[in-house]
Amino acid sequence: MVQLIFHGLYLFFFVLEFILCISIISSWIPGFKQWKSILSEFLEPMLLPIQFCLRHSVFQVKTIDLSPLLALIILSYLQTFFYQLIK
Repeated sequence: MVQLIFHGLYLFFFVLEFILCISIISSWIPGFKQWKSILSEFLEPMLLPIQFCLRHSVFQVKTIDLSPLLALIILSYLQTFFYQLIK
């Protein structure tokens, strides 16, 4: 039962990581404004706390939003953590 929960969490973080990568790539390509708005609505609850922490830290960058990159690193770490628990 516990293995099933860990496997489900692993898949959940994998899907979030995939959606975040699509959001990052769509921000570089012009013409994907509808996709970007849909993905930002989905990812906003995850990115807002990271943006808040970045605004109140030493890493204040006005020109680039580093929150998707940090979210990708955190999701990758969590995905690896739950993958190790599955084994």
